[in-house]
Amino acid sequence: MLFIGVDGGGTDTVAVACDEGGRVLGLRVAESANYHNVGADTAKKNLEKLVSSLISASASDKADGVFYALAGIDSERDRRTMEGVLAEIPRVREFVVANDTQSLYYAVCGSGP
Repeated sequence: MLFIGVDGGGTDTVAVACDEGGRVLGLRVAESANYHNVGADTAKKNLEKLVSSLISASASDKADGVFYALAGIDSERDRRTMEGVLAEIPRVREFVVANDTQSLYYAVCGSGP
């Protein structure tokens, strides 16, 4: 299984691919994924290139799960907008979209508050 975590900022985007055991299979850096700054089409292009590169580098045919932690997801409308855009990225079985501060929360606190 292949899982990808994406931290999409206003300037840079970083993503890591891991297997089900947590072994890192690849790391990539791309341009901004904040659709407020670059537009939804450019954000999608940057994220698709990033995710596709990690899938290929891991010798998988798809990502089983992708967590997109993106700057600019500040409302339910933002989340729905990007869900529609990201649903068009091929070779991703399931994905979740959240504000990038959510990934920071889990990095600092783990699974608890």
